[in-house]
Amino acid sequence: MYKVYNSELPKDIIKLFDITSSHGYNLHNSIKYNVPCFNLDIGRTSLRYRGTLSWNFIPDALKQAQNLNIFKSILKKNRTLLHNIDFHKESCIISSKNPEYVYFKL
Repeated sequence: MYKVYNSELPKDIIKLFDITSSHGYNLHNSIKYNVPCFNLDIGRTSLRYRGTLSWNFIPDALKQAQNLNIFKSILKKNRTLLHNIDFHKESCIISSKNPEYVYFKL
């Protein structure tokens, strides 16, 4: 995702990732990507899905690293940043689960 962000990959791969433009302007120079919706679980294992979720979660200071080696070293020092991301279907649909509420009724 760092290479997508800095346009270091072929344009065909960069086109797979859409930049979020909710207000038409960029707040704090923060670029976030649209997380695609997939109906099948196999789509949730793809780079388009997991890469955008991970990229949107990391802080903007890390995204602005000077080169890929610095980006990787900072990311390795702060491993807890990416351990908090949950890729399960239920966690992506409902961000704040209430254990007493029945979400699905059979």
